Amino acid sequence: MKIPNLLINELDTLLIQKGKITQTHASIKSLLNEKFIRLKFNKRKTNHSPINIIMMGQNHDMELSLEFAKNISEQINFFLIASPHMGPLKLSFLGKENVNVEITQMIIGRLKSPSHIERKVSLAKNALMKLTTAILMDGMLTMNDSAVLLGEEANFQSELLVIGQHNDDISITQKVDHKAKKSYSTLNNSLVANDQSHLKFDIYGTIDKYCAQSQCFQHSKGILLGEKAWIEVDPKLIINEFDVEAGHGAAVGQINQDELYYLSSRGLDELLAKRLIIQGYTDPFVTAFPLIQHQKYINQAIARKMGGR
Repeated sequence: MKIPNLLINELDTLLIQKGKITQTHASIKSLLNEKFIRLKFNKRKTNHSPINIIMMGQNHDMELSLEFAKNISEQINFFLIASPHMGPLKLSFLGKENVNVEITQMIIGRLKSPSHIERKVSLAKNALMKLTTAILMDGMLTMNDSAVLLGEEANFQSELLVIGQHNDDISITQKVDHKAKKSYSTLNNSLVANDQSHLKFDIYGTIDKYCAQSQCFQHSKGILLGEKAWIEVDPKLIINEFDVEAGHGAAVGQINQDELYYLSSRGLDELLAKRLIIQGYTDPFVTAFPLIQHQKYINQAIARKMGGR
């Protein structure tokens, strides 16, 4: 899959191709070898524009680490364009004290062989990280997400959209581990299964002993658009402390037929009516990207996953 010109031609873009940095960014210090890349965010930018990271063409084992120094505020748009035979990929997002980071990640591409992604988040005291992810790739994917909250007032917020189509088989494990008191986490998952696609989620939230006044919440919602589509969500909480707030919920079902009938009666065909209903799921992920050209690109990818061109 080629890199769209609207992404690569932007000034605030760091480009990684086949495990090598082929386009650098002035505010990012990079360290790398054949299988490992470290991106260190140490400088305060004079402008407020987001940094774009594009990664593609990786066919072997690879590790990429994004490390944010103390007191850094940053917004990252991360486009992961999978190659047909993408090798195992490990991503780490490390936030030191008092960071405020928003990472918006889009994962696209067509896999011809099963692939695996591992993402790890580690947050120190008073660190805030919001990770918004849209998985719009084709094929068989397993992904393990884990977040460790190491410092007091550490706050991790995850918003995840997955759209399955045809014979996609996507299995995701999410784990959040509270290791400090007054630490906070929220996981929100929006799932759409089309055709014969299978989506499976195992979700774990753990609050350790002596981590009082922490909060751990999980919310998942799913829509089945195909007769053979399948969504499974298994949320779990492991609470070892009394003075905490925690909860989980999951709701999976068919699309609302009354809504579909109403839109069809207004002249919309079934495919367009379904797209309009699903738009309520997808819009928050599209608008998380601040640039209009990015939003247009993501909407095109969503339309393709929903059966369009």
